Amino acid sequence: LTNGAFATDATFDNVTSTSGTNGIALTGVTGSPTFTAGALSGASAATLLVSGGTVSFTWPGNITQASNAALVSVAGGHTGSLTFQPGTLSASNGTGLQFDNADGTYAFSGTTTLSNSVSGANAGIDILNGSSGTFSFSNFTSVNNPSGTAFNLNGSDANVTYLGNLTKSTPSAGLLVDVTNQSGGTVTFGTMSSNSSSGTGIQLNNADGTVNFNGTTSLNNGVAGINILNGSAGTFNFGGSVAIFNPSGTAF
Repeated sequence: LTNGAFATDATFDNVTSTSGTNGIALTGVTGSPTFTAGALSGASAATLLVSGGTVSFTWPGNITQASNAALVSVAGGHTGSLTFQPGTLSASNGTGLQFDNADGTYAFSGTTTLSNSVSGANAGIDILNGSSGTFSFSNFTSVNNPSGTAFNLNGSDANVTYLGNLTKSTPSAGLLVDVTNQSGGTVTFGTMSSNSSSGTGIQLNNADGTVNFNGTTSLNNGVAGINILNGSAGTFNFGGSVAIFNPSGTAF
């Protein structure tokens, strides 16, 4: 649906898609539809795509991505509210959860598993390009061994609560967390660990907001450390258990 509006009290009893470009694609759409059940899989591009508009809804079903594309993509200055529960979101391949100039409220309250079980998959969480929304990820969220960065916030002032796990193990390279050009906002993390011989840990680069590490943070092997760089003037709290073991470079 493009540049349209859902009617008041619009209800869809079962929305199912197993192929095609997208499972659901909403561009410039308004309204608050109700979805009572559904399942989306087999998409060649983003399984669920929202771009622009103010559409708001709760998605109750499963969403799956096995192609080299996003599981969920929100872009274009969207300002609505999207909630994902109680279904399971899972990506064995692709780019995971993509937010590009996403300015609404996004709650992943069910189980979200970005397993990256396909070789070379880079399913992580990216919040980019002026995203100023509010994001919450439950403790049933996990990002495991993406080929790139597990959690990436760049050029945004979003408020994020991430209570799940971020994990990298050999041979997965790259960062667990990259917060770059953060102009404001608060990002709070739960548990994360890197046990990769080529992992690079946590990077806060020109980060001027607040970043809280409240869970267990374990960086083991590789060059995994904590780097605060390039004029970062934010507030960084390591309130949980933090351990850095055997880095080949600087630990902190």
